[in-house]
Amino acid sequence: MSVSIADRLQTLAGNMTGVILASFCNVSVGSISKYMKGGTPDVENAIKIARAFNVTLDWLLTGNGPKTWNKSHLQPKPTPQPQPEPQQPAPCSHESLLEDYVFIPGYSMVTATAGGGAINDSEVADEQYAFRREWAVSDAGIDPDRSAIIRVDGDSMEPTLSRGDVILIDCRDTSFSRDAIYVFQWDDGLFVKRIQRATNSCFDVISDNPVYDKKTIHPAELDNFRVVGRVMWVGRRM
Repeated sequence: MSVSIADRLQTLAGNMTGVILASFCNVSVGSISKYMKGGTPDVENAIKIARAFNVTLDWLLTGNGPKTWNKSHLQPKPTPQPQPEPQQPAPCSHESLLEDYVFIPGYSMVTATAGGGAINDSEVADEQYAFRREWAVSDAGIDPDRSAIIRVDGDSMEPTLSRGDVILIDCRDTSFSRDAIYVFQWDDGLFVKRIQRATNSCFDVISDNPVYDKKTIHPAELDNFRVVGRVMWVGRRM
């Protein structure tokens, strides 16, 4: 039985999930999903995958030729000379490469509404998003264990946030410590809005879309108000 591209890719991926594999190869999750089902990568993505795993394009696409790339494949073989045994560096495992990433849970069934509010019944993490540790932890100061990724619905935060965007929430910031965009629960709805302090005890809830009016949260309403966290990052399809 012939071995397909999907089989070879699965061999390279090992225990990686589709999301991790896509991030590792710098290829979209949708493309990886298609290739794992038997689709053929285009030239650009095939090169990215081959470089990520240090394999040859010929082997990746056809299963022929040498699997691992080596410049000696293009060189004429020299006359053998006595040489000391070379010391080869230890191969870099997938596990050590994955140490360069942090993984943040995603909740595909949870949406924060940039509009009229939405009740969310499911709060089970069913996705993982990979971020380079150097950016997430060192630059952005994100704690992966106290962060979450959900989706946006509605249009009241246009053009800053659009329907379908994914947003990363820092769940440590629950006190409106600064004027920023927050995800919060108000009565039975989960919202994402810009929050600014109006007075010492009141906050303005602002929609970036000028079609929507500003609302003010008064102290008496705070009993039904819970801050989930501050929005740190947004990702979207083009």
